Parts: sequence; C-alpha cells; structure tokens
Amino acid sequence: MKRTSIKKLLLTLVVAMFLTQPLSILACDIEQGEFCTPGYWKNNNSLKNWRKTGLNPDDSFQGVFGVNTTFSLTLMDILNTGGGEANALGRHAVAAILNASLPDSTYPYTPSEIVTTVSATLSQYQATLITGADLSADNSNIESLKDLYEALNENQ
Repeated sequence: MKRTSIKKLLLTLVVAMFLTQPLSILACDIEQGEFCTPGYWKNNNSLKNWRKTGLNPDDSFQGVFGVNTTFSLTLMDILNTGGGEANALGRHAVAAILNASLPDSTYPYTPSEIVTTVSATLSQYQATLITGADLSADNSNIESLKDLYEALNENQ
C-alpha cells in the first residue's frame, strides 16, 4: 500500500512539473540579441535551435557557402575541426550563419552577406594554395574575418 502511494505521489509530481513548465523544455535558450559560439552549436545539436535557422547539421559546407572542401564536409564536421586559419574561420562562419539565421536575429550581417564574404575569402585562399603563391596576405584576410565573427559570436 505504501509503495503504491509513493508511486502515485512521484507520478503526480512529474506530471505537475511538466504541466507547469511545458514550454521551458522546448524553449530556445538563446537570448534575443545574444549570439552563440561554434562550441555551443556543436554541443547543443538537439536541433531545437538548428531547426529555427532553416539549416541542418548534415547540410554540406559547400552547399551552404559555395566553397569547395576536399572531403564534402557537413556544417557539423566543420564545427568539429580543430586548428587555425581556414578551419577556425570555417567554425566561426558556421556559427555566424546559424546566429544570423535565427528568427528575429539582430546579428549585424545577413546570412547572404556571411556567405559572400566567407566564399570570397576562402576561394582566394584556395586559389593561393593551388598556385603556390605567398599565403601571408590571404592568411591575414582569413584571420581578420575569423576575428570579426569570433568577436560577434562570443558577444564581445
């Protein structure tokens, strides 16, 4: 008899908790006017916020940004890369486009502006790699764009 009462009490508490706060479980945890880092998008891929952007972790980086990658990497693959230069820009570009694509986003750049700048910068970098020219100028372009998106994504 005691076990049944405890089970009923626990069930009642669980149901009451869900009924009093059903939306908090589903709510977006990104505050208006704040943006999220590549780490957030990588580690919080339950899709609740991804769905709001119209993008999917399995979308190809090439399909979104129009930049050819060697291994047909997805947006999530890019978020999981390590290293600097083009990889770091890739991670912050993915976070930037996700932040900018959220409904009512106040991100200072539109998704199309992000695509244009990332595509141009990475295409120039790839062309330099192919020709074997001096990478220093292209590295500074990559670093500058990465720094811009990094500051925005980290709300600095």
